[in-house]
Amino acid sequence: MKTLKFEIEINASIDKVYQTLIDKEGYAQWTKAFNAKSRFEGNWSKGSEMLFIGCNEDGSEAGMVSIIEDNIPNSFISIMHLGLYKDGKKIMSGKDVDHWIGSLENYRFIDLNG
Repeated sequence: MKTLKFEIEINASIDKVYQTLIDKEGYAQWTKAFNAKSRFEGNWSKGSEMLFIGCNEDGSEAGMVSIIEDNIPNSFISIMHLGLYKDGKKIMSGKDVDHWIGSLENYRFIDLNG
């Protein structure tokens, strides 16, 4: 599996960026560039299941089934992806899922001189 790394500098406090990511409305704005209907269902507590849901081109709901591996406020969030969400069902195995089950999406929040 490949490791991809992206960095962005945001002119805001760590707390503002962190709160924007975990807030339902903030998350929708954060992810709007990927999917205009993007949202999450669940909570950001360590060990919690999360559904990250958006809409396919045909308007049907689809997304990912994940678990919050870690959440250290204002410091680090780790999300492990476990399956797909499609037509109201969780798909936890099969050819569309098996190759990326267990992949991680990590966020580190670092203060660069305020």
